[in-house]
Amino acid sequence: MKIFVLISLIAFSGILSSCGGGAPKIQKLPYHEYQARALKMNNKGAIAAVGIAVMDANRHDQGITAARLAAMKKLSEQQRVAVKATSHKFSEAIGIGKGSEHNDVLTEVIDAATMNLLKGAHEMDQGYYQTKDDIANGTSTYVVLMAVNPKIVYKSIENGLRNNKKASKANLYQRYVDSQAKKEHDKNIADFEKRYGVE
Repeated sequence: MKIFVLISLIAFSGILSSCGGGAPKIQKLPYHEYQARALKMNNKGAIAAVGIAVMDANRHDQGITAARLAAMKKLSEQQRVAVKATSHKFSEAIGIGKGSEHNDVLTEVIDAATMNLLKGAHEMDQGYYQTKDDIANGTSTYVVLMAVNPKIVYKSIENGLRNNKKASKANLYQRYVDSQAKKEHDKNIADFEKRYGVE
């Protein structure tokens, strides 16, 4: 299944303006530690990505903005992968076969539901550090960790199943509500919000 998500420049700039600015937190965490944190979030059903930028050591705002842009670009790429995986899990959870006409309905619902997911992106953390090359060149490496709460991922698809006429006719919403997947998704949401203080 191919899912292409188009993000308009207007929506993209709106996301950036909602992320805040200012000087980053002073941290010594290298890039791979941010990546490890993003992986844990992704394993909980979120869509998380790390952006990185190298810039003049005295230009914190520009460095964080560039890293934020890189993170958003990665989020949009990961979104396609995450949505494809989620749709496969949904299909299995509610008993839809690969060749089933119901699978086409589910695909339609998911396509519609994912268009605005990145508007719900949260900036989870930011920071900077200096490598040996940075020190030699007078630069810093800026890092931003961003994530989309699994609630937004799951609820957008759940709402689509509830409101789509074809899905309603096929009783896909109720099949999802009664499935084990629904319980697992609710647990992922609760765990994520408790762990990261995000709603």
